[in-house]
Amino acid sequence: MGRVVAAGGGAAAAGGGGDDGERCAQNACETMPLLSRLRRAAPRDGDGGGGDGNEGRLSLGLRFAYGLGHVFNDVCAAMWFSYTLLFLQVVLGMPPILAGSMLLIGQVTDALATPVVGVLSDKKGSRKLWHLAGTGLVLISFPLIFSPCPGCDRDTPTLMALYYAAIISVFQIGWAVVQISHLAIIPDLTEDQEKRAGLTAIRYTASVCSSVAVYVITWCVFHVTRNSMFDSIGPEDAYKFRNIVLITTAIGLAASAYFHFGLKAHNLKPKVNTQTAGLDSLKKSSIASYFKSPLLFQVSFLHVASRLFLTISLVYMPLYLNETYGEDSEILALVPLVSYIASFAASLGIKYINNSWGSKTTYFIGAVISTFGCVWIRYGTGGAHGRGNVYGASILLGGGSSVTMVTSLCITAELIGTHTHNGAFVYSIVTFADKLFNGIAVMVIEDLKCSSQELCPHYYRDVLAYVCGGSAILGVLVLATMTYLSGATKILTSPTENDPESKNPDVTTALTHEVT
Repeated sequence: MGRVVAAGGGAAAAGGGGDDGERCAQNACETMPLLSRLRRAAPRDGDGGGGDGNEGRLSLGLRFAYGLGHVFNDVCAAMWFSYTLLFLQVVLGMPPILAGSMLLIGQVTDALATPVVGVLSDKKGSRKLWHLAGTGLVLISFPLIFSPCPGCDRDTPTLMALYYAAIISVFQIGWAVVQISHLAIIPDLTEDQEKRAGLTAIRYTASVCSSVAVYVITWCVFHVTRNSMFDSIGPEDAYKFRNIVLITTAIGLAASAYFHFGLKAHNLKPKVNTQTAGLDSLKKSSIASYFKSPLLFQVSFLHVASRLFLTISLVYMPLYLNETYGEDSEILALVPLVSYIASFAASLGIKYINNSWGSKTTYFIGAVISTFGCVWIRYGTGGAHGRGNVYGASILLGGGSSVTMVTSLCITAELIGTHTHNGAFVYSIVTFADKLFNGIAVMVIEDLKCSSQELCPHYYRDVLAYVCGGSAILGVLVLATMTYLSGATKILTSPTENDPESKNPDVTTALTHEVT
């Protein structure tokens, strides 16, 4: 569930968005900043409302309708990463290892469903029909995740785990269906790369607004329902999460309805199968070449390290706040909100730094910022004097994670280079690895948790400090190996006389793509 500009193209590729998805990811990492993309995407005088390739124009209303198509997913993702473990453990009383396994089940289901949905949606049915079906699954399942299990209690943890595992699986499948179908609509709306980049930017802006809205709504609910100055989260607060979910679901459902009414079938060009036998042969040979190079695995580990930092900080920040400042429920919404705003602000400057100093230097800067945030969490927060410091640390965590996450996707796009016919394969490998490792990491962290808070009173503080800090350092180490190897590594072999496809220089090209 990525929510960055470059992630848009990456997810599209992984789920069957094709070459267009990879090019969107590449464009998002190049020269044009997000706000500039939005301005370039605005309709010119005389623009119409069609969406039929290079000939037609994309009206403002059509762009707006498209941008709202992923809002339901975005509000669900913000709740999923920030408050699922908090709700399962603190409100429902689910044992930590079972709560962690719920997140693992969700991540693995998402990883497996994404490519399957991509292939099927390319072959069967319309994009809007798939989007509608996915929205229905999310609508049915998402509110149930943050509702008490009927007939379950703290004495029946296995029954509770089975119930939520089924609900979460349905939710993740629906989420993947909406994500992939929405991304795949971009190339169906227009063939123009600049317009596609503009749609990606609009989609990202809607995602940012959705996430901010979730944290604001959460703060409002906690503030209005606060009983005293010292109001900690507990089993009696299930209704608060229910109210938050009902409000966010209503917003997401309204946005999805506008998307379906505002985006007409005639705006979408029919799906065309452009594969040829020669291209299929090229894909097979060049994919084998990818596996022969260490750079694919280096890029995958770099992305895993970046995503691990982001996921752990999102998931465990509310638990850390509840552990350290449990008497103040409002801080559970305010600190994630500040962190998210910092990540958005940082994303606006990444393009400039990337263009001036290159992807590696940009990633290193982000990792250093992230590490300082972890050190601040470990030594500068806690107690009365640390309440203000936690906001400063959250700014560093949010800004640093944004830089490393977006830059890792840019490096992935650079790995693909002009070989967009392999983009779906590369993104599938990278995103599957990050979802699997993140799910396993959460379950291991929950398994290692002490049975009583008195035995390890600062457990979640140490998780943020050491696990997030370790993942930032891991990213730098992987980056160092890429610096050493990339200059001498060829991802794809040069044309040879033994390969009949290599006779055409436009079909197979040597990729000595050094990551800048």
